[in-house]
Amino acid sequence: MVAEMPKHHWPTLPETRAIPGLLADVPRRLQEMPDRAGSVAESAAPFVPAAPHDLDTLRAALPGCRGCELCTDGTRPVLGEGPVDARIVLLGEQPGDQEERAGRPFVGPAGQLLDEVLRAAGLERSALYVTNAVKHFAHRVEVTPHGKRRLHARPRHRIVSQCQPWLDAELALVRPAVLVCLGSTAAQATFGPSFRLLEQRGVARSSRYAPVTLATHHPAALLRSEGAELRAELRAAMVHDLRRAAAAAGQVPLAPSHLVLEPELIAERLLPTGPVTHSETGSVAHGSDRNRRATVE
Repeated sequence: MVAEMPKHHWPTLPETRAIPGLLADVPRRLQEMPDRAGSVAESAAPFVPAAPHDLDTLRAALPGCRGCELCTDGTRPVLGEGPVDARIVLLGEQPGDQEERAGRPFVGPAGQLLDEVLRAAGLERSALYVTNAVKHFAHRVEVTPHGKRRLHARPRHRIVSQCQPWLDAELALVRPAVLVCLGSTAAQATFGPSFRLLEQRGVARSSRYAPVTLATHHPAALLRSEGAELRAELRAAMVHDLRRAAAAAGQVPLAPSHLVLEPELIAERLLPTGPVTHSETGSVAHGSDRNRRATVE
């Protein structure tokens, strides 16, 4: 600072007048810190309404959740949207910057790309229920010459676990026939932390949320991928997986409301099998080496 302004000018700075007040306020702020920390619970469970009758009940209760540290960062939580009787649920990671501002899931660039992929797979988003494993926007702030901007930060496993009661309550109401996990965070929230997307993508199995559950790439992975060829292959894999989900949606019963389903590999026989062909998607077979080279979610 001395290089920018000599010390004898410091007392004339407008900020200098605020220093005595800030110092006087230190004891109060120190006293409030434990109170704020103690106001965050270990789980969202105490804040989720017991046996909610509809999604509006959950939506009204969600802003009062103090179940993880993200509730203290000033962002607004976002519940899913779509018909409560949807046969297919799409599960993403978390709302992004634009989703948090709009209060709706998948409305930013990744959401626009998702809509395109859904249309290519023969699905209409209006018929699906779309939500996220984490309801707040986990982010970091970057200071630029043009101001501050919020950048995506992957939520930690602890936060995903703390937020899970909201997802449990949502899907207990929707009771989908098919659940499609978009990216590794959503898949690990469903199958556990040992799930590996590049090894298990597109493999259908039952889960506690739906009789047929499978994982595919998150549309944000396409946006971050380098090279048109790689993006085309990732998109082809998503289209293939979503087509299989659409085929399964008409072949399986609804999940029971108690959501107790053993994760047996029984759903695979309900789905069309075989590699992705060029005639189906204009790209390569399921699980190509190029897909494994990508850093995807």
